[in-house]
Amino acid sequence: MANLDDILNDISSALKRGPLKDKLTGEMDLGTIGPFPLSRMTDLSDAGVEAGFDSGEIRIELSGIASKPLQIISVGRADIKAGTGTIALALGPIELGGQYRIFAIDQPNVDLDTGGNLMQTSGMPNLGDPDPLTVEQYNQLKQARDQRSKLEGTTNGAALVSSFNQHNEAYNQIFQTNSSLRANWQGDGATAEMATHTSSVISPSIAATPTEGSVAATDGIINSKTTTYGTKNYTYNHNAFQQQSLLYVALKGASTTDNDAAAKAVSVFADAITDDTDNTQTVTTEMTETSVYDVIDTAPLSKFAAAMGADPLPHHLAMVRIAKKEYSAEDLDILKGRGYDPTDQFIGKMQDVYAESVRQSKPENQADLWLGPISASLPASQYEFTFRDQGDGVVSTILDRNDLPVPDLQIDDTVWSGLAGDIARKRFSRVHFIRGLIAKRIAGCIERVVSEWVIAHGNRSSGG
Repeated sequence: MANLDDILNDISSALKRGPLKDKLTGEMDLGTIGPFPLSRMTDLSDAGVEAGFDSGEIRIELSGIASKPLQIISVGRADIKAGTGTIALALGPIELGGQYRIFAIDQPNVDLDTGGNLMQTSGMPNLGDPDPLTVEQYNQLKQARDQRSKLEGTTNGAALVSSFNQHNEAYNQIFQTNSSLRANWQGDGATAEMATHTSSVISPSIAATPTEGSVAATDGIINSKTTTYGTKNYTYNHNAFQQQSLLYVALKGASTTDNDAAAKAVSVFADAITDDTDNTQTVTTEMTETSVYDVIDTAPLSKFAAAMGADPLPHHLAMVRIAKKEYSAEDLDILKGRGYDPTDQFIGKMQDVYAESVRQSKPENQADLWLGPISASLPASQYEFTFRDQGDGVVSTILDRNDLPVPDLQIDDTVWSGLAGDIARKRFSRVHFIRGLIAKRIAGCIERVVSEWVIAHGNRSSGG
């Protein structure tokens, strides 16, 4: 069974020569990024393209984003302290290339911000310069990052975070583009109230003002049986499972390889909650922060992996049939048997969200405006990996930090014409988060290559 010191020595050697170096320095495929909205309702009459509709939402999609072969400049490791070791990796400049597509969607106007807080806004949200965070929002963001670090400190937690990271762009994209999902997620305020409550339970000092849903009212319980949220007075479980279902059918309606995988992760996670904690939409097993972490630490990862690769379960198929308006009474019974509450209102929400995803995916509702090459050059960068000995020969891998800058994308926008072109040009120059996604995807690819090697190496070394 390999120990941490052996694995660190082997990683250092493998990064200098052998299959790990070869895989890390090969061409990096970043795939497709987006599409994301650049504007809501825009006049297309002078765009120089026959769209088939007079106005619509302008979106951008980057595809085929890939790097030229990378170069490893140096590899260094530090001594092990308290079961933790680090390796510093320096890479040479990174050259990226790919294609962009700007297109229009025949879209009704939506008065909702898609920047993350799902609040009402007047017209298009300011994507380049978001409103400054309040003290409470900043504290909650810091808290979320602290919880992520805590999760990544364990084998199961790190796997959970890694699974989310694989699909977070798909989740972000579906919220950006599906107005019905955004409206239902915002709903009657229940989700926002639940987020504030959860924050106050984990760190009572974070809550700005103690309310009925605060830690004082629930004695540290996250999902109280009796506390309700929003104007419709949903319980924590009722709203959480409803929102999970809406996200699932939205992704299934916008069916792509990435969205189908993201939908699968949503359903498997919801099933794991039910199977491992006995929580459903209609049945509540109250849990604290400690009990949540206990479940995460003891959940069998092999079961989660097997579920990701398995065929959809009956209640997953029933949800899709309901969303497509092709269901029977048997499908409702299937959901009830799994602990869901398929009321007429719930069914209507699933159908609306699914229909919006399908509508946007139809070619007749889209019109290409401009297409062309896109490129970026990034300077040499440093990556610091942390490796923790979890016991029994298990080593977790985390990319703790890197100095990879947000790339400056090179694109020829001279062919973008008319009012639509002016708006697209202005908005694209200010949409920093798209460039940030490229940097995150590069770092994620590097982390995944190293992590997969460590897992495979550890299995071989332990005879697995």
